[in-house]
Amino acid sequence: MAQGTKVSQYKVLELIAGKTTLRVDFGGGVQSDEDLRIVFECGAKQANVGSMAVKDPELFESWLESLWPRANHICSRCKR
Repeated sequence: MAQGTKVSQYKVLELIAGKTTLRVDFGGGVQSDEDLRIVFECGAKQANVGSMAVKDPELFESWLESLWPRANHICSRCKR
């Protein structure tokens, strides 16, 4: 749910997470601490941060450390 390189659609995420019992996995444009914080605050149970593990490994590692034990709810999938 990204537009360009910024996360958008927070309101849609909040609506879906707030009105259903779905375990929402949100992804698309998560590139900063603020983006990740908003994704979880809006109700996502998981955040897919795409290629950030490769683009900015230090930031990705800081997310894993700061969100432990919820870190297993951050995933990344990269292409070669």
